[in-house]
Amino acid sequence: MEVEFKYKFSTNYIKFKLIEETNEVWMEDVNIDYEHPKIFFLLLRNAIDKFIEQNYKYFIQTIMKEDWEFVKQYNWQIKNTNEISPTVIISCNINDAMINIAKGLGFEE
Repeated sequence: MEVEFKYKFSTNYIKFKLIEETNEVWMEDVNIDYEHPKIFFLLLRNAIDKFIEQNYKYFIQTIMKEDWEFVKQYNWQIKNTNEISPTVIISCNINDAMINIAKGLGFEE
């Protein structure tokens, strides 16, 4: 199932794919309005809270391989990689996703 969170007064949105069989939330597409980053994080927090209520356990996203060196210091793990592709699929516990994403984007606690 695919779901989208957006706020009508900004260009922020987040699209997710939910995999019930494996309790995974895949962050598929994102637009961050850097003039209104708080709205992005509000959308993300609301989405994560909803997914936790629905018993999802894992948060997954695809990043560029060169970004892995930066984000691996947080609670991410490699789920899948491919020698040919410039991307890597990473996963974390859904309870860690908010802070992991914030830190990965350069926002500190």
